[in-house]
Amino acid sequence: MATIAPFAFRPEPLPDELLSSWMLRTAAGMLMKPYDFTHTYWRSKPPALTRDIDRMAPANIITGMAEGTGIPLARAYQTTLGGYAGSLFGEMNAQGFAPWIMPVGVRHRSRQSFGQQFCPKCLAEDERPYFRRAWRIATSSVCVRHEVVLADRCPDCGESVAAHRSPRLDRCWKCECALRDAVTRVADPEVLRLQAGFELAIKNGWAVLGQGVVHFAPRYFLLVRQLLSLVSHGPRRTRFLRAIGEHRWAHRMPGGPIEPAGGIEYLTPSARHDHFAMVAWLLWGWPDLFVEAAQKAGIWQSWALKDMRDVPWDYQRAVRPDLVRASYQPTDGEISAAIGFLDRTRDRVWLDELVELIGDNKDLKQKGLVKFVNEFRVMAG
Repeated sequence: MATIAPFAFRPEPLPDELLSSWMLRTAAGMLMKPYDFTHTYWRSKPPALTRDIDRMAPANIITGMAEGTGIPLARAYQTTLGGYAGSLFGEMNAQGFAPWIMPVGVRHRSRQSFGQQFCPKCLAEDERPYFRRAWRIATSSVCVRHEVVLADRCPDCGESVAAHRSPRLDRCWKCECALRDAVTRVADPEVLRLQAGFELAIKNGWAVLGQGVVHFAPRYFLLVRQLLSLVSHGPRRTRFLRAIGEHRWAHRMPGGPIEPAGGIEYLTPSARHDHFAMVAWLLWGWPDLFVEAAQKAGIWQSWALKDMRDVPWDYQRAVRPDLVRASYQPTDGEISAAIGFLDRTRDRVWLDELVELIGDNKDLKQKGLVKFVNEFRVMAG
């Protein structure tokens, strides 16, 4: 790999600056257009800015930016989303789905999704406007400093952010409206407190949960993600939110459920903010408040663990003692009565009809279905 000579303009990354933002500031300082800058130094195919470089973090670009600006390679890497590995998630998946990383929907030079969030007040306050790395992750829905919900699109034309196509980093690429002019919504104090906790967990690598501590932050965020799943979609969602809403802290109910094809990463900052308001209440009183709400909503172990391939111990410890409901098994008498009813009201007794009346196949087999098949002529439909 060829070494890159020092750039004519060598800015260090600003606090929590995103790689793409740092690159765009460097190009502007050298009076170069973003595509000219990346082509001059990397000549990559496809061009660097037609990819999500913050997520993919190409080694040649990270190394080149470190060499060109004269900063340590480790510091350059921390401008990428991969720098969250070990604190927000276990390992970074640069190609497929990555939990908590908000997609920007790269298609050639365009950005078709709204994964680049921003705080209008931060951009207005910045002496040198730039994009923060935290604005690309779904745990961020508010600005703790300014106590407002983040924005994710142009306040005038509604287009997504594509700073590499803008005349200035803090302006809309299409209509050149100033992003700092976006109208902000005041954030819920509980969500501000929750996000401050998230930021500490990412920084320290561990998190406070109820009266205890989760010693590896990615396990904590797995638990948070499952709580978001329970409050965002599923047939028990409404009952769960109603159970949470009985308490004075949960005063704002989130809107409609997340579409199955999407996920928390595809919600607007405002929608995520409202979902986090529910999750905040569950986490403050963990695990008692969660167990209480789940029991009221009929969320037992099978649903509480739904779709979880990797279950954090702190979540298991809450679910397994208190949300285990002994499975119901029909008695021999109930099975006989059900078959007798079907035999009287149907020409034939079909197995699927029997299952609908008294339980699933496993329950029936455990009760010695063969005996009843021989006795009552149950037909396997």
